[in-house]
Amino acid sequence: MVNTKKLITATLFGVLIGVVYGALPFEVGDTLIVFEAIILSLSFILLGPGGATYTGLINGLVETPFQLAFGPFALAVALFYGVLVDVFSVLFRVRSEGKVRPKRLVAALSLSSIITGVSATYAFITLGFGTTAPFVEVYLPVLIVGALSGTIGGYLAARIWDRNLKHRFSPTQPAS
Repeated sequence: MVNTKKLITATLFGVLIGVVYGALPFEVGDTLIVFEAIILSLSFILLGPGGATYTGLINGLVETPFQLAFGPFALAVALFYGVLVDVFSVLFRVRSEGKVRPKRLVAALSLSSIITGVSATYAFITLGFGTTAPFVEVYLPVLIVGALSGTIGGYLAARIWDRNLKHRFSPTQPAS
């Protein structure tokens, strides 16, 4: 059974991402991917597999009305990113034995951010929303920003979890 407190928190995370990214121009929001990386990873840590996907879906649903021209695209990218964070976090066993493994979280977020960034950029250009440009001008910055965002986001999410959230969401231990 899902803990209601955790579900509400993950929902608020999705709304927060959606409002922040929805209020910004599409191009500007993409440069702040580290913010989304932190929140999606915390959602995975809170809810386990499916947590980041759930938060990504909420983000996409909130963001879509703000980005009418790109609405379905924004929803698909937000959901795709959440799915990738969940998949890589499970594959790398980010959560095991009641602990969060920061190096594994960094790797999961870096790969998720890079794949999402490159895929979204390719789709954006292919669908005619953007102009084509040489690899170095378009995809290389996306790769660099994705890797940096994933690394920074994973590190910060692990720190936020350990220092601020673990004690609020972990079950209390009975007195011995």
